[in-house]
Amino acid sequence: MGSKLFIGTSGWAYKDWKNVFYPQSLKASAYLKFYSQHFNSVEVDSTFYGIPRISTVQNWFKQTPPDFVFSLKVPQTITHEKRLQNCDLEWQTFLEVISILEHKRGPLILQFDYKFDFKTFFHSLKKFLQQHDSNVRLAVEIRHKSWHQAGFY
Repeated sequence: MGSKLFIGTSGWAYKDWKNVFYPQSLKASAYLKFYSQHFNSVEVDSTFYGIPRISTVQNWFKQTPPDFVFSLKVPQTITHEKRLQNCDLEWQTFLEVISILEHKRGPLILQFDYKFDFKTFFHSLKKFLQQHDSNVRLAVEIRHKSWHQAGFY
C-alpha cells in the first residue's frame, strides 16, 4: 500500500480569495465545501484561539469528503498560557470536541512561541508527549533556536 500525499493550505476562510479562488457568487458559509473539492487537507488555525463549538466541528465534517484531513492547532491555553502543565482538562475537552472529525482528524499541531526554549521547557514537552494517547498524531513546531541540538533530536 502506497503513501497518500495531502495538500492544503493554512485555512480556507479568506475573503481576499474571492474572485481569485472562490467564485464571486459563493457565500462564505460554502467556502470549506468548495475548498475541499480542490484540496484534500487543511490546517485549522482558529483552534489555536480556542476550542471550537461542537456544531462548528460537525459542520466541518459534513462539508468535506470522506478522505479529507484536518490538521488542527492545539489551543494556546495549552501551549502558551499553561506551557503544557496542568492542562489535562483543556486537553481532554479539546480531544473530545475534535473527536467528531473521526478519521478526518489529522495531526494536531503543538505550536510554541519564540520564548519556549529548550532548557526551560524540554522536560514539560517530553512529559506531555509521553502521557498523550498514541492514537493522537502530533506535530511539534518549535521556534527557539536552543532546540536545535542533539539532546532534543
